[in-house]
Amino acid sequence: MHDTADTDGRSLHWGHAHVSGLSDLYLLTGDKRARDVLEEVAGWWKAVTPHFFKLPFSAGSEYSAPGKAGNYKPALYREAERDFGWPLYVMNEYVRVTGNSDYHRSVSAHLANYLVQWWQTPLWHIGFNPATGLASNSVIGLNDARNGTGYWTMSKMDNHEGSIATGTNPWMAGALISSVIQFYEQDKQFAAVGKASGVRHDLLKDMLFQGLNYVVKHGYDKTNQAFYYSEMRRVPRSGGADHDHHIVYGLAYLDRLYKQELAAGRIAHPQWYDTQPQWGTLATRTYQQLKNKPAGKGSQSSGFYGYEMIYPVDFFQIMGGSATQ
Repeated sequence: MHDTADTDGRSLHWGHAHVSGLSDLYLLTGDKRARDVLEEVAGWWKAVTPHFFKLPFSAGSEYSAPGKAGNYKPALYREAERDFGWPLYVMNEYVRVTGNSDYHRSVSAHLANYLVQWWQTPLWHIGFNPATGLASNSVIGLNDARNGTGYWTMSKMDNHEGSIATGTNPWMAGALISSVIQFYEQDKQFAAVGKASGVRHDLLKDMLFQGLNYVVKHGYDKTNQAFYYSEMRRVPRSGGADHDHHIVYGLAYLDRLYKQELAAGRIAHPQWYDTQPQWGTLATRTYQQLKNKPAGKGSQSSGFYGYEMIYPVDFFQIMGGSATQ
């Protein structure tokens, strides 16, 4: 249930505006047309980013009485995490190919700051309550980064099943989380040569930890041992909840990063991350499934439509490294 046309609309839909495998095609083959298109897409996002993602972040009009369906008011458009993950993904890929620090510090950093300010904005969570096992139009609580419950709260989430839910689509959140991780990794490299974006790394890490904790808490199906399609669409597809493909990189990377930060004494409130013990287990399960799957039809993992895993090589490197430790 989209509130805007996506795959069949004539206008551009943010949730499908990525560059698929163009960057890898260029880097592996030197295909000039691939680079030309990558530059065109990146240039387009550079032009529209200040207008589509205005800073400072504003949530717009939300609910006059939280949780009351009849009091829903139009808000600034925020429907799905991937709509904000793919633009950053495009810029990350452009920077990966070109090494352009100006794009990183202007466009990518603008998008990252938008996400940080959004995450820092307290907004009502309406959707699935893990304490009761029920989804409804009632307010569950406040998504508030100051208390460890921050999230990129939707105005009305994609796949809302006719509700006014504001929650998560786990596989779409995976695209956003993965893109923030890659921005963070690139920014560390630029910082080493004096070209950092200025986006605070401690905020990026806190945002990623809280975001993943939220996704696992509200979007994981313990019975089928996989992620739901969305927080509200809680019926597994094709006989099994098979929507882990985007989120697994975030699970693997952030499980490793959290343990490193905890060992270094940089996790101020470990009690906030009550799903963290599951992160590595969930990543390992998918890793074993993919590792044992024969190559061939149906086994490709390149993001040619946006539904497949992004950064598969990074995922396998992390998991391979943890398996040998």
